[in-house]
Amino acid sequence: MTSNLPFHYESKGRTAFHGALLALGIGMLALALVLTAPWFVILPLAAFAAMMAYLVLRNPRAGLAIDSGAIEFWHGRRHERIAVTEIAQVQIKRWSESVDVAIHRHDGAVIDLPDRCRPAAESLTPLLESAGITVTES
Repeated sequence: MTSNLPFHYESKGRTAFHGALLALGIGMLALALVLTAPWFVILPLAAFAAMMAYLVLRNPRAGLAIDSGAIEFWHGRRHERIAVTEIAQVQIKRWSESVDVAIHRHDGAVIDLPDRCRPAAESLTPLLESAGITVTES
């Protein structure tokens, strides 16, 4: 098996999808204001538009880096680096609509990997195995 290491994955908050959601939120808010909708209709629309504006303007980054010595991931203010020697296994749980990835350390600590930090689980499994990490799936 050829090694795909080192591996680097990064996602950003500023995507075309988020831009479209921002435009939709602003449009719905403008329509509600023009039609003089009550405050309990305007408030959630304003909150949605503000959240999308924050995401697009701030452009938060999240990502994952794997090499033969460590796994490093970041999301928001959280930034962690875990040596491969500290990892007992990585557990991938498949649900009907999502996938959860948990890093189990030898000291018993379990660290959940946020969704925005990682690529699809199908591509993650061979990368972790090429770094010498045991992967279990359920």
